[in-house]
Amino acid sequence: MTFGYTKSLVLTALFAGQAFIANFFMLFLPNVSPAFLVIFIAGYSLGISRGLLAGGLGFFLISYFNPYGMPLLPLLAGQIIFGAGIGLCGAVAARISPIKLHSWPTYPLYALWGVLASAIYMGGISLIDALLLGPFKQRFLISLGFSILTILSNLIIFPLLVPLIKSVREMAGRT
Repeated sequence: MTFGYTKSLVLTALFAGQAFIANFFMLFLPNVSPAFLVIFIAGYSLGISRGLLAGGLGFFLISYFNPYGMPLLPLLAGQIIFGAGIGLCGAVAARISPIKLHSWPTYPLYALWGVLASAIYMGGISLIDALLLGPFKQRFLISLGFSILTILSNLIIFPLLVPLIKSVREMAGRT
């Protein structure tokens, strides 16, 4: 029993760290972040509680150690909460739509999971950003413009890496 707990705790920390590292990809392609997929896989592989924890911790690391500086505390809190929501999306996906590699509907379905996960995060962050730094309407619309790039990138990344999602879950000890 202790080994299972220790293993899941270590995997949770590894996923959070991988999300932090994966986010540096955005330095090369703005608004394209594999961190969304990493956290989604954490939730898919480890379940709800560990997915939430990996997402919250991963986005805390991404935001707190941002090379451009830490965001305002309400924005940091939103990034942690909505980052945890990405892990929740992964856990829910594992329960209601497990991956079947040889079934073509799996791929568009996981494209939708990518859109949902990134829309929840980006929509929430855009709302908090606009409320904090207004004027609300202009700030929210500009932020949503950048959000669309992230959502579109995840629309492509998630279905392309469906086999990776399934294999990581199997390596984590869940089938």
